[in-house]
Amino acid sequence: MTSYQSRLGAEEGIAEELAESQRSISIAEFFEKNRHMLGFDSGARGLVTAVKEGVDNSLTWSTPFVYRDGDETIHRPIGEAIDELIEDNREAVVTKRGGDLEKLSVDGLEALSFDDAYDVDFQRISSVFRHRVNSDIFRITVEGGREVELTDYHSVFVLRDGEVVSVETSDIDEDDYVVLPDTAWSGANVDRLDFVSELAQLSPDRTEAIGLYGVEQLIDEHYDAIRRQVDAQYRMSDFRKCDRLPFNIVRELDLDPEAYEDCEISYRYGRNNVPAVVPVDEQLAELLGVYAAEGCVTGEDHEKVYLSLGTHESTLIARTERLVRSVFDVSPSTVAAHETATNVTIPSKIVGLLFAEVFDAGTGASEKRVPRYVFDFSRDLRERFLLGYAAGDGYPTESVIETLEQEGGIDDIPEDRLVLSTSSDRLSSGLQYLLSSIGYDATHERVDAGTRTIQGHSIEFGDSHKLYVHTDQSAVSRRRLPADEVVSSVEDAKLAYNLDRRQDRVDTEHALALADGGSLQFTGNGRAIAGSDLTALPVDSVERIKYNREWVYDVSVPGDENFMAGTSPLACHNSLDAAEEAGILPDVYVEIQKDRDYYTVIIEDNGPGITKEQIPKIFGKLLY
Repeated sequence: MTSYQSRLGAEEGIAEELAESQRSISIAEFFEKNRHMLGFDSGARGLVTAVKEGVDNSLTWSTPFVYRDGDETIHRPIGEAIDELIEDNREAVVTKRGGDLEKLSVDGLEALSFDDAYDVDFQRISSVFRHRVNSDIFRITVEGGREVELTDYHSVFVLRDGEVVSVETSDIDEDDYVVLPDTAWSGANVDRLDFVSELAQLSPDRTEAIGLYGVEQLIDEHYDAIRRQVDAQYRMSDFRKCDRLPFNIVRELDLDPEAYEDCEISYRYGRNNVPAVVPVDEQLAELLGVYAAEGCVTGEDHEKVYLSLGTHESTLIARTERLVRSVFDVSPSTVAAHETATNVTIPSKIVGLLFAEVFDAGTGASEKRVPRYVFDFSRDLRERFLLGYAAGDGYPTESVIETLEQEGGIDDIPEDRLVLSTSSDRLSSGLQYLLSSIGYDATHERVDAGTRTIQGHSIEFGDSHKLYVHTDQSAVSRRRLPADEVVSSVEDAKLAYNLDRRQDRVDTEHALALADGGSLQFTGNGRAIAGSDLTALPVDSVERIKYNREWVYDVSVPGDENFMAGTSPLACHNSLDAAEEAGILPDVYVEIQKDRDYYTVIIEDNGPGITKEQIPKIFGKLLY
């Protein structure tokens, strides 16, 4: 490690000292001296490296990422998203490499990424693609249990020498620090949910038995439009008599939400009607959190929703009953499920349909995910969702419930750590992204199946995930940067002493304050990075893994050339970005020629190329 204390009181500037030991060498000389590090230490490896460098960059199917589709922010596996896009738009898909590469240009999609100023926000995705697996797959694990799976030539962004640089998986080692967001980020901030519009996205056969109730005024205002939709089996007088319109007529009327905001929806002969439009408020956010933790939907027709809570949690049971009545205007029934559990039951098919098909929250424990829309709630309501989740499947439960009763936030929990649990891989990742979106860091741990004792009873549990969240975020290591990578010199005696002995990271706020006072010098863009939306965490491991799917996946974000992906958001490099930025469909041609003991690898593409002014910078000399 670099010594910082030895620089105190130095008469000569550090830049001059370093310059004396530097010399100018050509790129070719540097390449020759470092070919083992660059992947060219043998003929076979060098050939593979050269080809893969030009054509192979992708993530595995299950790698989560977050993106915005119009006004909706979505967290899901990248393979699931791209497979769906490609299969739904097959006529627009461009196939290359004899069918081994499929590519689709897209509109209206954005990925979470960082720009040249290191600000994190959503940026335009120009295309998505998948190609058949043709290389090893690796898993990079970063401090805190964050993981991303990618091909060996896909790159992630790391912090080196005061710069954020793209480094291929095969060149990552445990001395590297991977870049990730260090700030809250937001979706579309929805303020109400329109169940009529959402149910209209389902097929007509799924909504055949659903009706809109409380429609007398709507019939008066839209009589002619409704009359045109009526066939022989309906009479307008019946609609008035029953105060009901069949949903499949409503879906054809192209109504504004204001026309039915005071109406209700339900199944024919259903016992419970629910509001057609609901506000996005604290009660909805908390109820969705409780459902994500402890809810399930039963039956093929979504007959009931169960919220299974601990029998001893009387305050939470009563609170959940109030939430159900407030959000859906439905009275739940509460019965003992067994000795340790009590079910708050919502006896409503329409509510079951909303949880299963509209909120798409998963119907069982292993299928759970962050419900739709939650990423587009306000920052405070996203936090309220997380507290609702913690009340159902977190610890310390009593403190979380008390915090909810007091309308507090995560930092009002008296204990220093909040623990969230789930058996769902997708929900575990979604909770990590959601915590990131409100500026909270989480440490992830996988827990093997086993037996646990709860209320004196032994209960079998499957594999699960635990997330550990510091309620006081000022203490987390994510807000510190590696001193060796961002600091060139320190004149503060205490910090210099600590860096020489036991400390390898610097608190960003402290470092910036010292720099303002002239007691610390940053390396390269270190100052800009320290004051930005980004931070970096050390690599714990890089391991080759088995991968049994046919395709690997990627997206193109022109200009910024990166997007966040992984079980928790990590900065990944997008592929084929030069052609994308130029608005050109990428086309790569590879030719290998043998000449005695040498191979010539020719990689041609139709990208925009390199300007004459840039050539000396790229193929000239460097300091070494």
